[in-house]
Amino acid sequence: MDPRLQRTRSRRADLPAHWGHPFCPRIQAALDTTVRAALAVSATPPVGVLPDPTAPVGPAPPVASATPRWTLRRLVGWARDTFGKTCCRETIRAALHRLKLSWKKGKKLLSRADPAKRAAFVATIQEVLGRAQRDEELLVYIDEAHIHQDADMGYGWSVRGERLWVCSSSPGLSAKASFYGLYLYNEGQVRIWDYPRGNGEHPVDVFKRLRQEFPSRVIRVIWDGAAYHRSGLGAASSCCS
Repeated sequence: MDPRLQRTRSRRADLPAHWGHPFCPRIQAALDTTVRAALAVSATPPVGVLPDPTAPVGPAPPVASATPRWTLRRLVGWARDTFGKTCCRETIRAALHRLKLSWKKGKKLLSRADPAKRAAFVATIQEVLGRAQRDEELLVYIDEAHIHQDADMGYGWSVRGERLWVCSSSPGLSAKASFYGLYLYNEGQVRIWDYPRGNGEHPVDVFKRLRQEFPSRVIRVIWDGAAYHRSGLGAASSCCS
């Protein structure tokens, strides 16, 4: 065997023993505590964000941003400043993975919501889900999408440094197609019904079609509170009760 290849194989065989886990259990535990504490702070509403029922209605006051979230670069500095440990980002990444942590996109948590109302809503929805799981009533979540029938920009290969143009016929705002999506919680099924446009009549038709499909069941509908949904509330109560 070529001596150069033999030396390369020897070095690679020694890598695991040479590198190992660069963090001792004490540093690993401190890393876990630090990151998880920052996650808890990020999910806690800052003081002054919760609404005051006695305060006059007005624009929301500016709120200072939460503690900066930990990144690999910041954790490299944290390990150096706290423990005098010099390491690279990949070392931090491997340590975080061993702690069952992963890099992900954050989800918005509305901080101005009233905690009491939120807790009451959670209790109510748990009761609704319980009745649906016992098959006492059919739980249906409804939402709709209004698609403007214009050109689809999409993605595609193009000449570097030049725009990727896609011709549009510039249709009016009335050129829309409406789709109503229904999720049947008990059945684990989805219905997608299309309509030429969104108006006050089509929600009524959606409820009638739902009642025709389940003529003898008690139906509970979860729907958002958009203003144009109010025309269908009477139909919902008459069709789904």
